[in-house]
Amino acid sequence: MGLNIKNERVVALVRRLAKRRGTDMTEAIRQAVEHELATDAQSIAAQLRAIAEIQARVAGLPILDGRPVSEIVDEMYEGME
Repeated sequence: MGLNIKNERVVALVRRLAKRRGTDMTEAIRQAVEHELATDAQSIAAQLRAIAEIQARVAGLPILDGRPVSEIVDEMYEGME
């Protein structure tokens, strides 16, 4: 269950964070990773909300051409063969 960090800059940053928080390096890493995971989850949730809003706006747009997509695409590429 070990973690061997061989990057001197990372070790220095972890030491700095641990000192600032008054914890050991393991606790500093745990807190930082938990924070990043929570931040990522919030970011993903915000992105999903934005996508849902766009989907709702698009769904509310009028249908300007009721033909099947395949028929429209066929017409677009007519004569290109």
